[in-house]
Amino acid sequence: MPDNEKRKASDSLTGSSKIAKLDILAQKSPKTDERAEYIAVTFSKLLGDETLFLKILDQARIDGKHRIVNINKGDDISEYYFNWFVDFEAWSNAMKLVQPGRRMRFPWPSAPSSEPKDLSDRAIWFPRFKEIQSILANLTSRERLENGLVLLEEEPEMTRNHPDTTSIELRQAIWDNVFPGQPCAKNRPFEVAVPGKIDYGVLVRADRSKRLQQLPPGIRMDVVHAENLKGATVRCLVFGFRKGVIDSPWNRILLAVVYNTAVQWVREEFMTQSKVPISQAFKNLKLSLIHGNVGPSERMKQLSLDKSLVAECDAELALGPYRNQEEHAVFRVSAWLEKEKLLSAAERSRMLRGWCSQIHVNLESLTSADQCMACRRAWEGKIEEWSVADPPLQMSWNEEKKFAAKMTE
Repeated sequence: MPDNEKRKASDSLTGSSKIAKLDILAQKSPKTDERAEYIAVTFSKLLGDETLFLKILDQARIDGKHRIVNINKGDDISEYYFNWFVDFEAWSNAMKLVQPGRRMRFPWPSAPSSEPKDLSDRAIWFPRFKEIQSILANLTSRERLENGLVLLEEEPEMTRNHPDTTSIELRQAIWDNVFPGQPCAKNRPFEVAVPGKIDYGVLVRADRSKRLQQLPPGIRMDVVHAENLKGATVRCLVFGFRKGVIDSPWNRILLAVVYNTAVQWVREEFMTQSKVPISQAFKNLKLSLIHGNVGPSERMKQLSLDKSLVAECDAELALGPYRNQEEHAVFRVSAWLEKEKLLSAAERSRMLRGWCSQIHVNLESLTSADQCMACRRAWEGKIEEWSVADPPLQMSWNEEKKFAAKMTE
């Protein structure tokens, strides 16, 4: 083949590739395999390592299954939605490894419906996976270890904070100033939970660009993971100042108004299931600042008469305290000790020592010694609790104290 014909053939392939790329980016809901191929090629170029992204994708798939089990209360989930969820998480995690100047947003931010559109879209693996997770959750510690499982089931990876979020100390000082005498969850001022009943993907995540347009200048909103009072992981909206914004009386009031607006939006969305994006709430906030208060909808007023629904909403929005990694380890071990308090102190000590020799999700910064100290703190806390609240008859307090202290020897 003449050289000029070879070049034309090459040009034609390149042109086709560019057209295909443009086609998939123009689609709101591309086919799963086409989207996956585009993402894989993108990160092969950005990371220069094909295997690295595959590992990130595999982890996103594992975490995604567990997150969806925690969120979805039914027995069905859309296979297309699940694959979109995995691709979104893998893209977000992989982009953290890309140089800042080369990072890109996920091209398909609008979350599809989690409901199967037909029988062919039903994730056939989901009911069985959910059943298995329920079985595993009810295994005793002995059964878990006999089956080669980790002592405490690993959690999905949590994003506890954002580096640019206003510090807890400053937010607490502002809270005490604008809401005097009104308590908030420990170390969680200006934070509000987004319960699983609210479609976060559609109403918050996919709404990002509109939300940024509607938020007042100087106020930022970050999304982190937190625990509610039941210990379950939930998404949490955190409000504060943008970088460089002065901590003035007016900005403090504005922050309080934005926070209250978000709380009202979450409550109304939870109770009415009206599918209104959060950007609309902030748009109404702007209108209220100019024209007066924009109150709750008539449907919200009616539903607020249902005391059981209000109580359910209150419970879902109640956040537990902010915990660093060591405090989180204490929290997890404390729950485990309560569950396994009928085991002998010696057996619990042996099990916990094995657990402390491993690295765990959301506790990666802790050394083995740090984890042992967390176990001791949790154990000593439980001893104090058990000694005053219906202590098990077979417990020997000397044994409990001895093995708790041994955790750090």
